[in-house]
Amino acid sequence: MQRYLAILLFTASAASLAAQIAPPNPGFVRYDGLPIQGLYGLPGNFVPADAAWGEADTISFSDRFGFLVTKGVIKLVRIDGSVLGRYEYDGPAPILHVGSTPESAVAWLPGTHSLLHWTERGFSVTEEESIGSDAIVSALELSASDVARFLITHPDRSVSNVTLSLSTTSVISSDFLPGVSGPAFRFAGQLIWAGNHGLEIEDSDGRQHTLPSPAGLFTAEQMSSQWVHLFYPYDRTHWALHLSKTEPTLSRLPAPAIAKGLR
Repeated sequence: MQRYLAILLFTASAASLAAQIAPPNPGFVRYDGLPIQGLYGLPGNFVPADAAWGEADTISFSDRFGFLVTKGVIKLVRIDGSVLGRYEYDGPAPILHVGSTPESAVAWLPGTHSLLHWTERGFSVTEEESIGSDAIVSALELSASDVARFLITHPDRSVSNVTLSLSTTSVISSDFLPGVSGPAFRFAGQLIWAGNHGLEIEDSDGRQHTLPSPAGLFTAEQMSSQWVHLFYPYDRTHWALHLSKTEPTLSRLPAPAIAKGLR
């Protein structure tokens, strides 16, 4: 009996210790040609591992939910892998965003010039004639249950912040963002874009940071509530941006050996 109790105590202690030393999970990252990867560890020692969703064309993850497009289907999922909703879409890659609740999931569908968002009744689609046909949407989010906020890049690479009412499909406000060049992105309330001197980041209070970064433009996908995956086509490198409220940081991501040459 004493030996049995000792084994139980040892097992419980080992499980508790394993839970305490589990590596941090900055979120999920997408490499072309590979299944979505869960990223573990700390800057300088990131380790990717296959997640539950297979390959995807584009993704957006918060700490609890994921929004992804794969094989012509847009899926809203929980982090545990369960699927909340599906929507069939055949067209150019959507712009996705998901926050801390399912109702925050919103997507711009450039192929149909419409907005897809999740409601208590499932996915709802709204055609948005207020967004010009030549507008390039680089980011969006719901700032309220029926208000969508877009970042739009114009042909001269200037950027506008456009706020729309979902109930009336009318523009509430449209403002140029001085000093910002497109494409620009918004994550965790912070603007990011490629500047002349590196990666530019501006928080909601107007404070600006410049981080050393590769040359040229980049693509950006949300890995979790505070982490963003950046890909620089010029030198084909992947980076993790941590949007700390005090001091953002940029860290090089490892590319799995089988992914080399794919992107």
